Amino acid sequence: NGHIIVVDNKACCVFIFQPNGKIVTRFGSRGNGDKQFAGPHFAAVNHNNEIIITDFHNHSVKVFNQEGEFLLKFGSNGEGNGQFNAPTGVAVDSNGNIIVADWGNSRIQVNNIFLSISKFN
Repeated sequence: NGHIIVVDNKACCVFIFQPNGKIVTRFGSRGNGDKQFAGPHFAAVNHNNEIIITDFHNHSVKVFNQEGEFLLKFGSNGEGNGQFNAPTGVAVDSNGNIIVADWGNSRIQVNNIFLSISKFN
């Protein structure tokens, strides 16, 4: 839809802007709840226009709808499949897989739409 998503790491929130710069919505705050962030880093958008945000210090990935309403979270702190240690980058491929750069574990994890985990070391 042409909107621009800005992740504000310091304020622990996400802004969505129209192309002309007018703000559409802002969501998130500092904390560890579902609608909160502790160092959000990157955003990606899937084919359903859902917004996927990596939450660095909460060691998780959170998914929101385009209005900023929380949908789901996956991941926890650790080294196992589906766990993260400071996730940073995120992308979505043409099949809807969520690709997460797991910085602290020095790996990439690929999460399919059913949230089963693949791991590449």
